[in-house]
Amino acid sequence: MFNIDWDELKLVNIVGSGDLGVEIDLTHLVSDLTVTSSSYTPEQFPGLQIKFEEDLPLCNLFNSGKYTVVGAKSCDKLFAAQNRLIKELGKLDIVPDDFTDDGFDVRNIVCTYNLKVELDLDSVTLKLGLENVEYEPEQSPFVVYKPESEGVTITIPANGRIMVTGITDKEEALTAVSQLSEKLGVNGD
Repeated sequence: MFNIDWDELKLVNIVGSGDLGVEIDLTHLVSDLTVTSSSYTPEQFPGLQIKFEEDLPLCNLFNSGKYTVVGAKSCDKLFAAQNRLIKELGKLDIVPDDFTDDGFDVRNIVCTYNLKVELDLDSVTLKLGLENVEYEPEQSPFVVYKPESEGVTITIPANGRIMVTGITDKEEALTAVSQLSEKLGVNGD
């Protein structure tokens, strides 16, 4: 087993999504909200962007009642923003005061990890198997690796500072990094 340091795996972004089960007139809602900031410019983005406090992630609310919480650095912050959104919408009688969204959950986590080694991306492509990678050096300086059996995607630059996406918990990321390290023959020390 390759030596992968749990503490070196950095959470960069956690995304959650849910559904309020009601359609919402965002044009009117934007003026009723009492939040730190909000923005609704449907010609640029179809959702109402809501920011509660500086340390909470951004909430995107759509006419359909579906919403996302993006930019969280921890699950605690993700759920705090979601709870704050529901509380605010409860005050405005958009959802009942006792509303809970049991379908809200983590949909994607983005992590980074430093393999601490310079990589020859042509060799990386061959080691990982051409059928599992996208690499076009004239268009992008990264190898994009998609292991066969997982929904994970790993973006690999030559400096070894990889990004792992398509996962829903940190343990999945650690497993993906360990398996990648083994295939590449790098230890991450």
